[in-house]
Amino acid sequence: RCLALSLSDEYMLKDPVYLLPHGINFRSYKAIFSMKNFLRGLEISVLRVIAGVLFGLTSQAFLAFILSRKKYAFKSWMTIFWVMTLYINVGFCPYMVLYKKIGLTGTFWVYIIPNLVNALYVMVIKTYMEGLDTDIEDAARIDGAGYFALFWRIICPACKPVLCAI
Repeated sequence: RCLALSLSDEYMLKDPVYLLPHGINFRSYKAIFSMKNFLRGLEISVLRVIAGVLFGLTSQAFLAFILSRKKYAFKSWMTIFWVMTLYINVGFCPYMVLYKKIGLTGTFWVYIIPNLVNALYVMVIKTYMEGLDTDIEDAARIDGAGYFALFWRIICPACKPVLCAI
């Protein structure tokens, strides 16, 4: 409906527009594309989505991988820490002061770095990883796979459903 409204001629909008536009008019699109900052804003939005998803999923999946390991020494303390961040939120102002102190304001990375780790997503991925069968991990370890190879070649492909959901 929004597309049909945006394409409709404003003089023909006496009747409600549902699926097909009333008359064709591209003036609004010409006005939008003629704005000098529109394409730059579109570029930033697309880069923000791509970089945010790639960096965010990678960092969250790797943290969940670390927390899902049985032999990790600080597993219970780290899990409690991440769960507590779900319940305790300090508000907007301290975050802005922090971003200013570390020099993120006015940069592209202010969109990416603060959202690298979402505690809820980490817990969801961690729970999924704990449900995976460990036999293939043991076989990979016997073949000489380290933590990075185990993560990239075994765990990540097995976690495609949860990563797509996140």
